Amino acid sequence: MWKDMITQDQKDKATIYRMVQIMSGRLTEGATDYEAMLWLMTASLAAPLDRNARKIYAYLFRKVFPDKVNDVFDSHEGVFLDKHFEEPLLRRLKMSIFKSQLDHLKAKRKMTDKEIKEKLKPKNRTEKTTLM
Repeated sequence: MWKDMITQDQKDKATIYRMVQIMSGRLTEGATDYEAMLWLMTASLAAPLDRNARKIYAYLFRKVFPDKVNDVFDSHEGVFLDKHFEEPLLRRLKMSIFKSQLDHLKAKRKMTDKEIKEKLKPKNRTEKTTLM
C-alpha cells in the first residue's frame, strides 16, 4: 500500500504535530496539516492529483516546509486557498482522515479487548484464569 511509503521520521513528525494540536485544544479540527499533506503525498503516488488537490497540497507543503517550497512548486502555487471551495475541501479531507484514524483505533481497541477476554477465559473448569 502507498501508506507504507511514509517513513518513520514522517510518522514521528506527525505524532509531534498531533500533540501540538491536542495541547492547543484544536483536536476537533480533524487531522493536522502535516497529516493531510502526507495523505495527499501518498495519494499522488497512486494517481496524479487533480488541480484542486494539487493546490491544497502546495498550500500544505508551503505551511509545513516553507524553506523547501520553492524547490518543489512555482512561487504562486499554494499561497492561498479559495475560501469558498478549496478551504471546505481541505476541512473535509482533514475530517475524513481523522475519522479513518478513529475507526482504526476503535478496531484496534476491540481486537485488544477480544484478545484479553480470550486470555481470561478458562480452557477448562479446573484451570485458573491468569493474564500471564
